[in-house]
Amino acid sequence: MQFIENSKRPSIECQNWCRNVEACQAWLYVDQSGQCDLHRTKALSLSDNTGFKFGRCEPNPESLSPTASPTASSSAAASKTPIPSEGATLPSARREIFRQKHELHH
Repeated sequence: MQFIENSKRPSIECQNWCRNVEACQAWLYVDQSGQCDLHRTKALSLSDNTGFKFGRCEPNPESLSPTASPTASSSAAASKTPIPSEGATLPSARREIFRQKHELHH
């Protein structure tokens, strides 16, 4: 777990954290609680909702093993917009979550 204080763009830091965790495939940042959740699986379903930001990500090429090839574009590796999922509603699927709390001080 990682804590980031005094961050002006915590959702970007959440996204970057996902990129640096090899098993991470999706992230969610909740504005009100300052919480960042990393997911090892793709989103089962997506919906628009104010108060949080989310996206999918690919591992940071620098965090991959030397035999892996880097992604074509790191700017295209993550997204804040809803992305259709392949398995849209699988309620019995197991979800694994990492959590990170961002503390904002004004």
